[in-house]
Amino acid sequence: MFFCINCGTELPENAKFCPTCGRSTEQEAPAARNLPEEDPILTPITPGISFDAPTDENPVSQFMERERSELAGSIMTFGILSLAFACIPFLSLLGLIFAIVAKTKLGTYVTRFGDTTGKASAGKGLSTAGLIVSIVMIAYVALLVLIAISGV
Repeated sequence: MFFCINCGTELPENAKFCPTCGRSTEQEAPAARNLPEEDPILTPITPGISFDAPTDENPVSQFMERERSELAGSIMTFGILSLAFACIPFLSLLGLIFAIVAKTKLGTYVTRFGDTTGKASAGKGLSTAGLIVSIVMIAYVALLVLIAISGV
């Protein structure tokens, strides 16, 4: 039985590509890969011996790092949007919504990855500032509307 060297999925005997990750199962010429001839793309696995991918090529850790980066980027983006819209008097409600979205994503980030660092930390500060400014600006607009209605 053969397993994909990229993701470890068991492969059918005549498979040309891995059904999970799509990597070719055909062995490239050793000169093109700069590897010795005895390094096959398909590696037979002996029962009782586990398949451990190298840590720098571990698909799970790559996925987790990509997810962490994307989530941190979205937290920062919504933090920036919350603060930007919070400063515009009649759009401060949008700032409040963006701050709430950023805080929700921040909760997801902390649940999955622990404490915030980098972009997530910056987004945390921006969304907090956006939340505060939005609330103040909404109160200010409400006060202006009340003054306008009362005719003072």
